[in-house]
Amino acid sequence: MTRLSNRQFPMLKAFADRSYMSVESAQLYDQRAFRSMLVRGWITYHAKRGFQITELRLVIGSVAHLERRCCCYVPGSTEDDPPHMTPRQAARAALVLYNAVQARN
Repeated sequence: MTRLSNRQFPMLKAFADRSYMSVESAQLYDQRAFRSMLVRGWITYHAKRGFQITELRLVIGSVAHLERRCCCYVPGSTEDDPPHMTPRQAARAALVLYNAVQARN
């Protein structure tokens, strides 16, 4: 799992509530963190819509990974995200879970 800096985490959390972030909203965040996420390909920019998260699942993992039920933790496991969720819903659920895990640590 990727560790997020204390500057990257608030930005990633903001993307959980919306699909796109305007340039004006983006300017409220630390630009070093924003640039690092752009360079890593975690976010991308669309001229008419603004910034969008691209690889949320790769950054924080699946719900099963965060709950330590995936094959990384349980040999032979086929656990993944809840089957009734779309990929975007699962990514948002993973972010909510990631927030909870971070708050405990």
